Amino acid sequence: MNKKEKAEFNKYLSNCDFESAKKMVKKLSTKELEGALVDFAYRTENLFAYAFIWYLLKDHENEDYHYIASIILALGLNHLPNAYNLSLFHARKAIELDRSNIDNKQWLLFFYNLPEKLINDNEALAIANEVIKKKPGDKIALEIFTKLKSSNK
Repeated sequence: MNKKEKAEFNKYLSNCDFESAKKMVKKLSTKELEGALVDFAYRTENLFAYAFIWYLLKDHENEDYHYIASIILALGLNHLPNAYNLSLFHARKAIELDRSNIDNKQWLLFFYNLPEKLINDNEALAIANEVIKKKPGDKIALEIFTKLKSSNK
């Protein structure tokens, strides 16, 4: 998305003109959509980006949109009360819709490393094991695996 398109997209979001915004994002990759929405949420500190992804989910529920919703809440709107909890809901929903996506499982480990520890040790260990099997060098999974394995001895 070039600068002019991004400004237009942001204007649509700010005006809750989600139908026009939806037309613009049809040509974007998942990563581009994620980047545009997280950037908007972070800069504006309002819920329009999250409302827009819900608008997209309403028409077509899929793991990508749930993942983006999770990222928006955790990275762009984490200053809002319970944003991490709602973000975790979307992360789990993304996994439910595509259990084979290891990147989504890897993202779940983020919630273990929060001060609130939104996932428990047993779940974190199981997820870390799954991630390590598919991505043996994953730093976060290895750190969690090592920490929890040593504390269980």
